[in-house]
Amino acid sequence: MKSVWTISFFLGFVLSAFAQMGLEESNYVFDDSSVPRIDILIDQDSLDEILDPANWWSDHEYPATFIFTKDGDSYEVNQIGFRLRGNTSRAAAKKSFKISINSFETKKFFGLEKLNLNGEKNDPSLMRSKLCWDLFSQMGVPSARANHVELYINGEYKGLYLNTEHIDEEFVRKRFPSNSGNLYKCLYPADLAYKGEDPDLYKEEFNGRRAYELKINNDIDDYTDIASLISILDQVPSDAKDCLVDRWIDVDLYISALAVDIVTGNWDGPLNKNNYYLYFDTDRNNFVYFPFDLDNTFGIDWFGVDWATANIYRWFDNAREDRPLQDHILSVPEYRSQLGWEVDRVSDILRAESYDAELEGFRDLLRSAREADPYASLDYGWDLDHYDLSFDMSIGDHVKYGLRNYISTRLEANRIQIDNYNPLPIIQRLRQTQSAERITWEISLRSLLPIDSIMVNYTDRDNNTYREKVDFSSQDMWRFETTLLSPGRVEYSFEIYESDGDYRPYPRCGEYATDFGSITDDPLVVNEFMADNEEYVADQAGDFDDWIELYNTSENTIFLANYFLTDDPGEPDKWALPLIPLAPDSYLIIWADDDLEQDGYHANFKLSKDGEFVGLYKQQEGSLLVVDTISFGPLGDDQSFGRIPNGTGEFIILDEASIGENNEGATSAGIVRPEIPELRIWPNPSSGLITLGSSIDMHLVWIWSAGGSLVVEVIPDDLSCQINDPQEGVYFVQVMYENGQRAIERFEVIRTP
Repeated sequence: MKSVWTISFFLGFVLSAFAQMGLEESNYVFDDSSVPRIDILIDQDSLDEILDPANWWSDHEYPATFIFTKDGDSYEVNQIGFRLRGNTSRAAAKKSFKISINSFETKKFFGLEKLNLNGEKNDPSLMRSKLCWDLFSQMGVPSARANHVELYINGEYKGLYLNTEHIDEEFVRKRFPSNSGNLYKCLYPADLAYKGEDPDLYKEEFNGRRAYELKINNDIDDYTDIASLISILDQVPSDAKDCLVDRWIDVDLYISALAVDIVTGNWDGPLNKNNYYLYFDTDRNNFVYFPFDLDNTFGIDWFGVDWATANIYRWFDNAREDRPLQDHILSVPEYRSQLGWEVDRVSDILRAESYDAELEGFRDLLRSAREADPYASLDYGWDLDHYDLSFDMSIGDHVKYGLRNYISTRLEANRIQIDNYNPLPIIQRLRQTQSAERITWEISLRSLLPIDSIMVNYTDRDNNTYREKVDFSSQDMWRFETTLLSPGRVEYSFEIYESDGDYRPYPRCGEYATDFGSITDDPLVVNEFMADNEEYVADQAGDFDDWIELYNTSENTIFLANYFLTDDPGEPDKWALPLIPLAPDSYLIIWADDDLEQDGYHANFKLSKDGEFVGLYKQQEGSLLVVDTISFGPLGDDQSFGRIPNGTGEFIILDEASIGENNEGATSAGIVRPEIPELRIWPNPSSGLITLGSSIDMHLVWIWSAGGSLVVEVIPDDLSCQINDPQEGVYFVQVMYENGQRAIERFEVIRTP
């Protein structure tokens, strides 16, 4: 009798929860205990345009009103975007739709920006995708949440739909410490095949879109990471590949996902070089796999393959061509053993009595909504009888199995095919965080045998090496404080010992690394601030508020992503800096007035004239590192605290405040109230051509993408700027005036349909 031990141990003082940031609020929307109603109210002419066959493949969004009704409670959101979505479903009688809460106004619905309403036209049970999403989640694989809803458009019932969580930067943010890494949507023919060393080769387009389409950092458009992974899979000799592959992709997590694909017969994923995501986790510096589009499962087949009996170890033989990642995994004995274990875990879920009861519950819950669905029968002629039969038997054509008989057939095949396995322990979860004084590691383990101990190895920047043993025979939690580590780079690894003496190194080869403590060479500094602004300078609203001046000391432009300001060292990420570029030798003024509703840059805290703390932090590899901190004493009316020499010196009370200027140019002539130039942009949104207006003469103009790429640099002769062939999105105009001052404003580019 095998047993599974789940063990968690903690190193450090502060514990961090993994991958659950923001999920609780939106769980209300995806609760599957009832069937909510979604109403879309849209101008009839707009709806006619959406449904016009000439526009089926358009992604143009039309304004509409969204109403969500659940268990008697209704919520209304105006000015949302509405359009068709999907691939083949756009031409189907029962179409699929995308709801974009934030298309026309910055807002969210229970923490969500977008929803996908899928018609599930291939599946008579309307449940296969939902069941797969839940299985992936139960196996610990990051996956979308889903539930069924009744959709009405302008009062007309459009049928029973699957409401599926949208995979984008919000999806990543809710599950990882940072969403700053590249997210690739991988569609046919995304086979991870080697094309060459040049990363741009992997931007190749098929049918008007890229096989590896960037969904985060698309403005930067840097494919170096995925090109490196593919190069390792193809170019590195087999005897050296294990370590590199393990460092570049979370192999343990992917094997869990592969087990779900195999057991559910998900042939339209990586096996079909289609329908998956790869996210580069900047906390762990490796890729993580997400599944996508799961309706061709549980016996849906178009090619004459019996997916219920396909051999689990030769699954990718059905592709009839190489799949580099999967072929490598199945060639490594340790991974092969692990796959057998993971398939057994999925099988345990499916054979449980509670799972059959869950199928019954879903069938009964959805039946009345399916019975009333006027569109469910239009694509394949399925009626309510087909819905009922599809749970237990094939109904012909591409539906080769009912849900129950597919599961029973697959479970029997698994029982026969699975080899004896003895996998080493698996770290299901490893997250590292830190304060200014210590590093925290949080680890969750899964093992067939009890864990005896864990050896922790780490080396600090001074090459001091430490080994500490966690003995689980006496305790299951160990607090370890790294207070003696000097700030800098820390390398660390683990050895996990089972009760029989076997151990697994983690990572399999080498060490992980993180920056600990402070960043000593960051070019961004706090340069000056005022904690009691009585009459020195007013903000855009005419208010005399506290202010903080940041200064770029370098010769390069800094993009301010991942920087934070705070007045509380216990909350270093209190206020995120705006996602804008800051040019060399330039200043940025932040109003510390705790008023986020005003235009401009306003932090969510105030400064105390009696003295307190100002901190600048940066998130790097999942850690918040100190960039610049100042503790100050009492300050008088209109008295500023600034660096002399400018940008590099110690803080002193200045004779004269110098907001937006070099502190060394101050004199004792009294308070000077500098003019803050007004920069205007129109039209905004634009198609790429904008006109600029300002209260004083402009000298140079730069336009930056939201990803930090410089797209325009001009001398403004006629006060107009053109972006050639612009992508939709957010851009920033930065102007340098004749007097050396600078201003930044934001605008959007929207393409007309």
